Amino acid sequence: MTIDEALLFLDSLLTQEHLNDVHILVLRQTWEGRSYPEIAKSAGYDAEYIKFVGFHLWQVLSRVFGEKVTKSNVQSVVRRKAQQAQITVASSNNQLISNNINEEVHQNSTVIHPIATDVTIINKSLDWGEAIDVSIFYGRAEELALLEKWLIVDRCRLVTLLGMGGIGKTSLSIKVAERIQEQFDYIVWRSLRNAPSILDLLAELIKFISKQQETNLPATVDARISRLMHYLQKHRCLLILDNVESILQEGERTGRYRNGYEGYGQLLRCLADINHKSTLLLTSREKPIDLGAKEGKNFPVRSLQLTGLTTPEAREFFQGIGVFQGSDSEWDILVSHYARNPLALKMVAPAIRELFESSLTNFLEVLNQGAFIFDDIRNLLDRQFNRLSSLEKKIMYWLAINREPVSLAELQQDLVAKFTVKALLEVLGSLVRRSLIEKTSDGYTQQPVVMEYMTERLIEKVCNEITNSEIDLIGSHALLKATAKEYIRDTQARLILKPIAEQLLFTFEAQQLIENQLKPILSSLRGKPQRETGYVAGNIINLLREMQTDLSGWDFSRLTVWQAYLPDAYLHGVNFEGANLANSVFAEVLGSGLSIAFSPDGKLLAMGDTNGEIHLWQMPEVRLLRTGKEYGSIVLSAAFSPDGKTFATGGSNGTICCWDVSSWSVRQILQGNTRTVLGVAFSPDGKVLASSIGDGTVRFWDWSNGRCLLTLLAHQGQAWSIAFSPDGKILASAGDDGRLKLWDVSTGQCLKTFQGDSRQIRSLAFSPDGRTVACGGLKL
Repeated sequence: MTIDEALLFLDSLLTQEHLNDVHILVLRQTWEGRSYPEIAKSAGYDAEYIKFVGFHLWQVLSRVFGEKVTKSNVQSVVRRKAQQAQITVASSNNQLISNNINEEVHQNSTVIHPIATDVTIINKSLDWGEAIDVSIFYGRAEELALLEKWLIVDRCRLVTLLGMGGIGKTSLSIKVAERIQEQFDYIVWRSLRNAPSILDLLAELIKFISKQQETNLPATVDARISRLMHYLQKHRCLLILDNVESILQEGERTGRYRNGYEGYGQLLRCLADINHKSTLLLTSREKPIDLGAKEGKNFPVRSLQLTGLTTPEAREFFQGIGVFQGSDSEWDILVSHYARNPLALKMVAPAIRELFESSLTNFLEVLNQGAFIFDDIRNLLDRQFNRLSSLEKKIMYWLAINREPVSLAELQQDLVAKFTVKALLEVLGSLVRRSLIEKTSDGYTQQPVVMEYMTERLIEKVCNEITNSEIDLIGSHALLKATAKEYIRDTQARLILKPIAEQLLFTFEAQQLIENQLKPILSSLRGKPQRETGYVAGNIINLLREMQTDLSGWDFSRLTVWQAYLPDAYLHGVNFEGANLANSVFAEVLGSGLSIAFSPDGKLLAMGDTNGEIHLWQMPEVRLLRTGKEYGSIVLSAAFSPDGKTFATGGSNGTICCWDVSSWSVRQILQGNTRTVLGVAFSPDGKVLASSIGDGTVRFWDWSNGRCLLTLLAHQGQAWSIAFSPDGKILASAGDDGRLKLWDVSTGQCLKTFQGDSRQIRSLAFSPDGRTVACGGLKL
């Protein structure tokens, strides 16, 4: 049996797996009896690398044949299997050889699993997050083999893939993980593109690797890293963090972390220094600080700098898109011109196919004339973007704003003008074919390089629109989405709003001049249909907030105020009359307010709601200070003490809580009521707290020690409301029986009863001089 016959036989078996060029080189020369050093020398490879490729090859063949294959026995195994296949064919009416071999493998209980295959293994311990599809993957055979060796044979603890944008770091990280997934108990892939906090990331990792058994996590970074290390020492895990440059300082080339992200450095140092079973694989445009000092050829911390594709790899990639014509020298010129960057080549291929009939000769003629030069990726993207339809451009901007994969339904909701599902799917399909967007399991998104380009275009265009009082992108797209996740919203503010504010300040030189430019834009849109006003008002509000502008007195009436983020804004005198406030965020969502009270000095406002929460605001700014939780109760009544230091609430469970206003903690709980507490009131001296109860009683309490001083059988049915007179000598009560009663506070004696014309009296109040009591209720 010759080597060519052996390769044909193997090709008939490897329907899912495949041998790359280096595998074939090793197999062919091994068949001819050459050693690994001889193979390496003849082909110009490192001997250790060829040895590893051979090790990988024998593992693949072991899996296919169901028995151990080595360098020394490969010829005998392949010959024997080929003979068995021929016998099977003759006796099975030409049944396919591969079926026979696959059956043999299936029945063999001693299958040796390979180091790497191209078969995707179903594994419940995989979490690919937003990882893109890499089922179509060209080149990088040497890089894949080297990474497999580092991760599996050398068991490196931390590996960094470095390279410029678009070079293929993300795809390589996913591909190598797919090929070696059998070797790990858990695999987690996460993108840091939108810079999630280290605490959030650690929480995700711990919960996943613990199979959701550990959810009550410690609050500190140190403690969470310690818990993660526990699992990484217990299990063999592969953690992949993509786009690490997102957590590094912009404009710095020293790999220093952004403020607030230093915890990532702590995590990397622990994973690099502490012995464990697992591996962390990073992709980044620059190396995080301190990692360089820990790296070495034989150390467990290493980095791989990715270069561009070779010309043969690029040609293989182009052939996957279509049939292109060109000489060897023309291919070299094309690939070199785009710095061998896979993303650039991926984007230029459709242009050559569509505009130059797939001819490299025609394309290079124009390229040499300087009339159609893609000098760099931005120039290339400019050419691609300018060829897009209006809807395609809108989608491109929205994907850049959203920052992470979005579904078709989310895109429909974002768009001001409404389009059919069919129209959107056609547009998205077109953008995917142009290699401008990617489809993931979570939706549609863009490569980081494309997203950066679109963000720059967005900033530039919005600044021009505001400067020239034009409405286009500022109306059709939200610069910040108030309803987005917090870390996405923070990224939108940092990467979109802040640069726009800085550019406008540079153009107008004074913030007041920017405000003077924005007000007429709002006035021109007032009362117009939402398809014309769109996101303009919401964008202007968010922009003003980014510039820390005082919004007092601003007029947003009769406008579509969409996606405005105002949870802590001071809105004194702001006019929202007739405004459409869809998807805008003001204060936090509260339950229905059932009780409300001002502090005696008017500086605090408290409210109890149907969620059992007590909210405290600072007035007149209406700034939320604190929120507290009532003890399993709907809050139906509330009152401040005369000195403003204590706040009392009554609930549906019969409990009265006395809160310390300064610390917003419970000072005293008054129990003993069997029914709902419908009213509470402090005496003017603050020593006594009165309550009206659902069983018709009124009670007096020494709230400082929780002792009930007196219980009055006040009303038939429920006692709804109570109030002290200004001098504190009289307490008025009202209830279901339609009666208003006055009580002597010192003795508990009923001084007078009034029968009104209401079936129920729900509320009452003394006049400031104490001579009049007003009440209100349900009519008979």
